[in-house]
Amino acid sequence: MTLTQVAIITKRGVLTFTALLILGTVTAIGYRVWYNYYQSTLPIVEEKPNLKFGTLPKIVFPKSIVSSSNYSYSLDTETGSFLQMPKIIKVYFIPRANIVSLLAPDESQKLAGKFGFNGSREVLNPTTYQYKDDSNGKFIIDLISGNFNFQKQVATASAKIDTTFINPDQLVNAFKDLLKMNGVSNDDLNTGRSKVAYNKNIPNNSNSALVSLWPADFDGVPIVTSSTSASLVNATTSNPNNESNRFTEVNYTYWQIDKTTFATYPLQPIENAFEELKLGQGYITQVPTNAKVSIIKAYLAYFESEEYTPYLQPVYVFEGPLFTALVPAIKID
Repeated sequence: MTLTQVAIITKRGVLTFTALLILGTVTAIGYRVWYNYYQSTLPIVEEKPNLKFGTLPKIVFPKSIVSSSNYSYSLDTETGSFLQMPKIIKVYFIPRANIVSLLAPDESQKLAGKFGFNGSREVLNPTTYQYKDDSNGKFIIDLISGNFNFQKQVATASAKIDTTFINPDQLVNAFKDLLKMNGVSNDDLNTGRSKVAYNKNIPNNSNSALVSLWPADFDGVPIVTSSTSASLVNATTSNPNNESNRFTEVNYTYWQIDKTTFATYPLQPIENAFEELKLGQGYITQVPTNAKVSIIKAYLAYFESEEYTPYLQPVYVFEGPLFTALVPAIKID
């Protein structure tokens, strides 16, 4: 075989390889375009709720002082409509803590002592104990949940108190430090939102403030309670610059939610919940002064009850000027 023949064969081989490469590339691109189009024509497969917990108990709100049907409502959001909501949501299990044991009384006494209540134990009932301090303040703890509250006697009017309030961030950090120092802090409360509510419009004119800590959002959904101003973990201060005795009242109700155990349930449309609000099936957490309520914001949240409930369930929150109301987001017949 001559060099010329070899060159011709080589040239043909290169041309053939190039043609096959181009054909393969075009075929691959064509297949990808076709497959994407085919995928787009398939019906969307929606996730089905698994209802693993069966029929959920109805959310029990505190007794309301006013019916949501007493007001007329207008929808005045920026778009004039509600935001699009998901069709299903996770409902989380809340295990009922059980710390009652032979050691529980001693452990409760140690916790009370950390907060300055070193008096003798008083048994209010088999699972609820009370301790006192030197000023007759009271520390009450539930042995089943570990939740507690205490109230110390406020200093008399003749006592010299510096009521110049430190800024809200300092108050929040002081409360978090108190919980951490006494062993009842956690990442959930440290990373959640917080709020300081003064008893007067101007902080430095106030003589008390309420500091609230909410648990961190769940799946991007905030936690709400039956109050717009107070969480279930809160503290009152009337002597903000007294580091050793800054908080005169603390309420600590914290439910440890099991993030690994959940079921999925269908959400009722928010439009339906709005109609239920009009019919008096909503719970008003902030009572308006006007009979006509303008709804400027509505969103999905999880409701945390002061009383134990086995599930963390969702609610729709409707907000307007000086108005907030909650409506269950899962329809339970």
